[in-house]
Amino acid sequence: MQKEAKRIITLILCLILILLIINSLSYNSNAIFNFFKKPVTKQINQISTQQVTLNGKIIVEHADDFQNSKSINKYYLIKQDNTKIELQGKVDPNLVNNQVNILGTFDNNKFTISSINPVSKETYPLPLGNQRWAVILVNFADDRREFITKEHLQDDLLPEIKDFVRENSYNKLILDFDVYGWYHLNSNSVCGFNIGNILNDQPDQDINYRNYYGVVIIYPSPDCGFDGINLGFSLHNTNDGNVILGTIGMPSRAFRINDDYSQNVIEHELGHIFSAYHSNFLNCLDKSILEDVGYCNSEEYQDHFDVMGKGINLHYNGVWKEKFEWLNQNNIQTITSNGIYTITPLEMPNGIKILKIPRGRDRSTNEVFDNLYLEYRQPIGFDSGLLGDKVTKGILIHYSSVRANLVRSSLLIDITPTIPDSKLDPALLPGNVFIDTTANVIIKVLSVNQNSATVEIKFICQDQTPFNQCSLNKPLYCSHSDITKTSNLINKCSMCGCPNGFKCGNDGSCTSINPPPPIIN
Repeated sequence: MQKEAKRIITLILCLILILLIINSLSYNSNAIFNFFKKPVTKQINQISTQQVTLNGKIIVEHADDFQNSKSINKYYLIKQDNTKIELQGKVDPNLVNNQVNILGTFDNNKFTISSINPVSKETYPLPLGNQRWAVILVNFADDRREFITKEHLQDDLLPEIKDFVRENSYNKLILDFDVYGWYHLNSNSVCGFNIGNILNDQPDQDINYRNYYGVVIIYPSPDCGFDGINLGFSLHNTNDGNVILGTIGMPSRAFRINDDYSQNVIEHELGHIFSAYHSNFLNCLDKSILEDVGYCNSEEYQDHFDVMGKGINLHYNGVWKEKFEWLNQNNIQTITSNGIYTITPLEMPNGIKILKIPRGRDRSTNEVFDNLYLEYRQPIGFDSGLLGDKVTKGILIHYSSVRANLVRSSLLIDITPTIPDSKLDPALLPGNVFIDTTANVIIKVLSVNQNSATVEIKFICQDQTPFNQCSLNKPLYCSHSDITKTSNLINKCSMCGCPNGFKCGNDGSCTSINPPPPIIN
């Protein structure tokens, strides 16, 4: 009897267990669907303390939180078989889209970097000519919101973005958009970097991705803390084969304020696709700039006059326009000698837009790695919101570097660092001067009008003597080398003379006319 009772109890427990498993499978059916659906990239899961070498391409995925002025970058290695491995440790932003060999160790699906050796760099088309983008609206089984209409995008928001890019690029880039959706996906909502996987879902039945340069995915989501997601140029395994697309994610949070804000987020993420980083503000406390900018603070997004910073629908600055090749040698003048120079408003298509001053060089190659960029802004077109003398009555000066620790941004220089809220008052006004003893330069704005700004530039030595001139401190002479493009004080009494009581020597230095008497022991 007892054996029979035990058998019945065992059967009942087994039945309960089976019911629990069935209920769990039903509850997680979307997760099971996604698990068996073939992903574009595979993940590796392993732990090892032994160092190994991996080969592949480095990519970066980026999320912008404008509300809290912060961003997140995640770096990955994409192997030849499309295995996607998250990287831990320092990655030089210059290595993005490079084929590399990486030495390191595994920790679950992450790879801790010991060293990186670049092999070759992949290039993508510059933002020039005509580009067609697919705008895809999707929602999810647990969030069926349709917070913007297809018609509003087609008739209002996207035409504004097209005009913004056309004006910024001086008609060198024309965007066109096709809108698809809403698609009602069977999977649950996603947060952040996984949004690119939806391209392999329902939209893949309608869209030939080979016809597009990139995609913008608009979707409802829980507040994950981001306004825009940028997956760079991502590989997608579609019904039309493997396709590389510029990929932007726009969660519902990006549409929470108004059209101007939503437009700004898309233009910002497009800037990332085009190869721009962030437009930041250089805070060196009570100085405008230091010899080593690494001792200053780069305040993220705090350039208030650029769409890559806090400038709502304002022009990309000259650093980015050069990088996009919207400006070239016909519009950028590199300054290496004293003179008076004229620049025209950045918003207009013709004339010199940028005065570019080399600030630092590699000692071994003499290659320039730091530059100052001088630009002139006026309330024209999408910059019509720039009013008053804070910006439009003088010039803006940006600092940019190709060095690894500084490459991720352009930096707006604080011309008036001792004035409160000086980041909102950055223009160098007529009559004022900016001195940078690292670039060996004095910059003075002579005049401005609605058509141009006139600037005097003098190269100087450490004591602010213009080059090829005598210092006030005889017999010093500011000597400029056309080879190294540097200026140094040297003794040159034959030209600059000597102080009273001294005479000129053959080596250019001065010696006392009346030497001191010899010391007698």
